[in-house]
Amino acid sequence: MKRIMIAACLIVFAAVSICAVDVSGEFSYYMGIPLDGSAFYESGYDTDSSGNELFSGDFAIDVTGENYSVSVSGNDGVFDLDALEGVLEIDLTGSLETIDIELPADVTVEVGNSEYYGQGYYYDPNGNYTGLVYTQGDTGLGVAVDFDSFDIILGTDVLTLNDADASTTADIVVGVGMAPADGLSLAVSYDTVMNTIATSGSIDLTAMTDIEVDTLEVSYGVDTEVDDLSDIALGVCVDTSIEGIDSTLWYEYNNSGSNEHEVYGSFGYSLTDEFYPYASVGCTDIADFSNAVEYGIGGTLTLGDISYTADLSGSTSATPEVLLGIDLSF
Repeated sequence: MKRIMIAACLIVFAAVSICAVDVSGEFSYYMGIPLDGSAFYESGYDTDSSGNELFSGDFAIDVTGENYSVSVSGNDGVFDLDALEGVLEIDLTGSLETIDIELPADVTVEVGNSEYYGQGYYYDPNGNYTGLVYTQGDTGLGVAVDFDSFDIILGTDVLTLNDADASTTADIVVGVGMAPADGLSLAVSYDTVMNTIATSGSIDLTAMTDIEVDTLEVSYGVDTEVDDLSDIALGVCVDTSIEGIDSTLWYEYNNSGSNEHEVYGSFGYSLTDEFYPYASVGCTDIADFSNAVEYGIGGTLTLGDISYTADLSGSTSATPEVLLGIDLSF
């Protein structure tokens, strides 16, 4: 299934030269340099559940046509065919309009060898996906129906629908999102395998009030286990931007993990159009504060479509390290 999907995506890319399409993409590569003399390592933006580095490089290419888009992305070995993810998104409403069939809503179909995500509006800087559920496999198929005031999504991991093992649970995600007022977005989703209800929301105070700032947004996410309603993960984030000064403050709570309370803050300033210095500080476990403080300071220099990043980070329980990276977008 995975190779078939990748092959289909590559065929679409081969047709780019003869079709009227838009092509965009990104590539990133980071290297970590521990200051205690340990070996260098390749790094990226995220880690897996065991804390292992997930990306040794990251890239994505998107091709967008009139009623479709195709994206291919790779990580953890970008030249390995099995490591690529290919997703085809079809604008079903636009496609049917070409044969004079009109639908009462915007319907989008997505298929590919990747997870299918539920609805979510929580901006989680720590990458914990609080307030968001998704299929656990990588043969996603989903449909999104977008009405004027709300939208509905339904997705699945296709291979779980007819598995030889009768004990396998069909992996299905269902979600609803809505915008009941200008600047307010709410969502709720459920996944059968995670057996979790995820709720989230975003409040854009610049759109709802007369506050004269560039950005003032509050978002939240809550995960609740259906079998144990006391098993809760919660995250709250406040994101602001005032005349080039950016700040993000967030708090996370998880009563089923070893670190119940986490708090972080990050700050940045657009010193020039090209140079953006930043700093961050946080605590991964307030109960063990002296051993759980993390910090970072760095800067990003953007020249054209390429950004160069240098970052020094560490914690009270780990050796400081330098992270050097390059990001290309086109």
